[in-house]
Amino acid sequence: MAGRRDEALEVEPSAREASYASTSEVCRFMFELPESGLAYQLLDFGRALEILLSAERRELSRRGDAQARLAHVLRSWILGAIDRYEDALAAIDAGVIAAQRDRQNWALRVFETTWGRQMLQMGKFAEAAIALEGRFSRAEAHLIAGALHAPSVVSLGLLKIHTADKSGALEVAEIAKIMLQARAPGVRH
Repeated sequence: MAGRRDEALEVEPSAREASYASTSEVCRFMFELPESGLAYQLLDFGRALEILLSAERRELSRRGDAQARLAHVLRSWILGAIDRYEDALAAIDAGVIAAQRDRQNWALRVFETTWGRQMLQMGKFAEAAIALEGRFSRAEAHLIAGALHAPSVVSLGLLKIHTADKSGALEVAEIAKIMLQARAPGVRH
């Protein structure tokens, strides 16, 4: 979807038809995961959670490990959005365990920063700082890509503002400017 909500809504019916015509559980999961993300983007959190929980019940037989990690992340975001903080933290913990088990360092990093975002949302600034500080820099800002990392950069900026770290907030603003100049549509939107 990466900033293309209207296009996603336009192709949703034909994508649904094609994925449900398949006998592959992975194919159906691969439709339902972004469908849940679209509902989340449209602020329909109840529907987003319902779709995601249905998708997570599908038997992927380890053919969708990366997608399963994305489902854990999305579930934690949805639960946090509806103020179910303990459930969100449990989803993050489950994701960390699975990422460590499957040696998915990219997922581990996402779960750690998502935990920091959750701590910030709960007003636990010291814990948020542990998870968010030192993760992003101006020198590597061009490498920060997509919807998995951008919210954590925003959270780092909010943390800097809440803790009256003016120079830190300005640095995060510079990181965001570099990200906005990126060529990948998922970063710009």
